[in-house]
Amino acid sequence: HIISDNVASTNEHSFQADYTKPIAKGHTLETGLKYILRINSSESEETYDYFDFSKAYPFNPYIRKDTVWNFNNTQDILAGYVSYNANIGKWSMKGGVRYEYTWLDATFNETNKNFSADYDALVPSAIVTYRLTDMNNLKLGYNMRIQRPSIGYLNPYVDRRDPNYISYGNPNLDPENNHNITLTYSSFSAKYNLNAELSYRFVNNANQELRTPQFNCF
Repeated sequence: HIISDNVASTNEHSFQADYTKPIAKGHTLETGLKYILRINSSESEETYDYFDFSKAYPFNPYIRKDTVWNFNNTQDILAGYVSYNANIGKWSMKGGVRYEYTWLDATFNETNKNFSADYDALVPSAIVTYRLTDMNNLKLGYNMRIQRPSIGYLNPYVDRRDPNYISYGNPNLDPENNHNITLTYSSFSAKYNLNAELSYRFVNNANQELRTPQFNCF
């Protein structure tokens, strides 16, 4: 008999400032700063009774155990970016790079499990557009996105509600790096718009669920 109660919450606050400067005809420089504060918390309480066959009568074969697990995770993210836009004849180009630094702190009700980590990421992007005609263009783009692990992936609380499926998170996970490459053809007219896109996506160090079977031998 198992009773498990878990309450989790996520709060996020963002502050951003951007600046755009035309530096010549058809050329623009953009830059900016962004700060994100994420506060994740999780409180779990588990009570379960189980039958211990090693205890014989008149001892009580039922054993009751209560477990309380508190987990708090704070992420401070500071990012700065710069991008350059150019329009030259039939060509349009935009390229930029963003640098991010993340500070992570995790605290538990068992202080020996507390940990902190920090990591940085350089995130590039680029788009090149060629105007075939006034109503048709071809665009090639690349961008990289990072996906930070959610509280469910980070929380090391062991969920035993199903004895055949025990799950827990890994607080040492790093963000995923998602790379996207797209080739797009666009055509416009008074009667219709046509867009055809070919895309390719690959991920570095993806955060995925790992399942490990265990066998009991008698």
